[in-house]
Amino acid sequence: MGYYIFQLRMLSASPSDAKFETPLRYQCNITGRLSYGQVSDLSGVAAQDLFLWLPVKSIRVDIPSSGLIYFDVGMVFKQFSLSFFKTPKECNALSGDFAVLTMAVLQLVLLRIHGAS
Repeated sequence: MGYYIFQLRMLSASPSDAKFETPLRYQCNITGRLSYGQVSDLSGVAAQDLFLWLPVKSIRVDIPSSGLIYFDVGMVFKQFSLSFFKTPKECNALSGDFAVLTMAVLQLVLLRIHGAS
């Protein structure tokens, strides 16, 4: 199977935060490799665990019918429900409104991986 290299770039110079079950931080540039069932070589996304921000290295879906998405933060995999990503969350950007656009595009990527339309 093939893959696509992607890059999302915000026009704002500030990162943005969104709250799901765990706070996530989106940098101004997000890059990765998109293939069936996963986003690998991911950079520009971090998940908060206690007081630490851990870089998200990959996002994968093992069994699409499970409705679960796994975020690889190096030492552990964070598990989320697909339902968290169906509606774009409000982002807290230090400046600019482009964080919402980046967040929405990333959520669409995740939905396409899962096979939802």
